[in-house]
Amino acid sequence: MFYWQGVDRPSPQRLERERPYNLFFALLPEPKIVSQVSELGATVCGAHRLRGKPIWPDRLHITLLSAVIRQCGLVENATTAKRAATRVNAPAFDLALDITESYYVAAGGHPFVLSSGDGLEAVKALRWSIVGAMAEEGFRMRVPRDDDAHMTLMWADRRVGEYPILPICWKVREFALVLSYVGESRHEHLAKWRLRS
Repeated sequence: MFYWQGVDRPSPQRLERERPYNLFFALLPEPKIVSQVSELGATVCGAHRLRGKPIWPDRLHITLLSAVIRQCGLVENATTAKRAATRVNAPAFDLALDITESYYVAAGGHPFVLSSGDGLEAVKALRWSIVGAMAEEGFRMRVPRDDDAHMTLMWADRRVGEYPILPICWKVREFALVLSYVGESRHEHLAKWRLRS
């Protein structure tokens, strides 16, 4: 069952006006984990002397799956994604991230990310549950690689190798549908769904 967060529920008219956008399912860290990750990011990025665009604490997340079909409008995409998410019946799980590293992208900056650790199999299983639910709603989309679960800390000026850290751990109890306003550096959490206890 999905629920809206607080009083920030956007109207369909407001959603339809926002262009361009990304819409995706994600895992959102708990508030205490956001603080830990933010402190870690500042420390490790400083140690590597990275320059670039850090991810603000309120935008930290692990992307599960895009919910965008480009020939559809935002309201249609969001409505279908929410309908699909109600079909997902996956258990809560423990997640521990214990490596920082850089990813290669063909253009632009280099994502410096928090990744690896325990619980990634459960992340994969949740992702594929969402893929199946979206397919039942008629969505066909590109699915990320199974080893692609990560939390971006910074878009940096250069790449660095793997760097082990003390695990950052939390119990994943829900997943969210996130609307990202491209070029505006802000996210809106449209809905969340609880995982099975």
